[in-house]
Amino acid sequence: MTPTQSTEFLPNPAKIREAIHGLATKAKSLDLAVAFIGPEWQSLLTNYRGPIRAICWLTHPATNPDAVRSLMNRKGSFVKQRNGLHTKVYLAAGVGAVVGSANLSRPALADIVDAPQCEAAVLVLEPKLIAEMAKWFASLWNDHPNTAKITDANLERAREERKKFPVRFPHTLNAVPPPPEVLPPWMIRLANEVRNIPLEKKFKKQRDQLQSLVSKRSLSAKDVAKVADILAGWTKHRAVYRNFEKSSRKKTLEGLRMLVDGEDRDIQDRLKEIKEKKLLKGLRIPAMSLLLYWSRPDAYPPFNAKTKTFLEDSKMDSPGMSASSPACYARWLGFAELLGAKLHLPSVGHVDRVVTTYYDGLKQ
Repeated sequence: MTPTQSTEFLPNPAKIREAIHGLATKAKSLDLAVAFIGPEWQSLLTNYRGPIRAICWLTHPATNPDAVRSLMNRKGSFVKQRNGLHTKVYLAAGVGAVVGSANLSRPALADIVDAPQCEAAVLVLEPKLIAEMAKWFASLWNDHPNTAKITDANLERAREERKKFPVRFPHTLNAVPPPPEVLPPWMIRLANEVRNIPLEKKFKKQRDQLQSLVSKRSLSAKDVAKVADILAGWTKHRAVYRNFEKSSRKKTLEGLRMLVDGEDRDIQDRLKEIKEKKLLKGLRIPAMSLLLYWSRPDAYPPFNAKTKTFLEDSKMDSPGMSASSPACYARWLGFAELLGAKLHLPSVGHVDRVVTTYYDGLKQ
């Protein structure tokens, strides 16, 4: 957008997501009047630390009540409900607003150019219009009893309605299995233990190492060995990466860039192309998912032996949810988002911290 522009048309989910993210980086507060809310709020606003006021249509089955609860539990967040609300307004007072068709959900805000769901919006930066929107939101927020507080009973009723709604994600053609209605106490306890772990800080070293490698014009044998060393530092199996070290370094660099820097494309498509072109020959999806996690710990929980044990022990394993193919990993991501919301975790990446804490407890 040029300095003289006060509006910009946003023709797809990726552009809408980018605009909302841009507002959040400058905002001192956010006001959201969005019909349907899903777990996507966590990754969209993961770096925003200011206050949030949100209004949603809680009783509609397209709203995920667990995602609403997790947003309510976020420090500085206040969420209300309003039946019949069908607006999609993302307002940063004094900064700008995005107004359009996109709900706060993964399908509507997919970060891929060719997202299957068609959405459009307008980014508004005109100060007078922003001030009018702020007044409109304030009147909506204070319109009691039409706009009301959300109680535990409201959330429980919404969960019953939600059961009637088929859950699908843009990165998998298969329906994503829902988490159990009642989660075991030990899992809730682990979620409470890991909730405040700063993932970006925890994996900063690995992320910086990866970014340093993919920014190079070419990789040396030492560089490829460094990737193997990083992986082996976690998997404890250095020998399994010998074929990876012998593969084409040109293809390895292309594969790493596609994996960790290709977020304009769906993850299932990226993994599929990497496998078909043999760009990361010698690495299987468990290792690739670990690299993904380090590059975006808020968005890509890995799938490995720990994950498999966790799912089996908690009786949440499901056919087609594994690391055996790009589609199976995508299905795991969809399930992890739902589980993270049900556990009221700040990001889907924290699901891996629950998995790891559980697995490490078994070894002790």
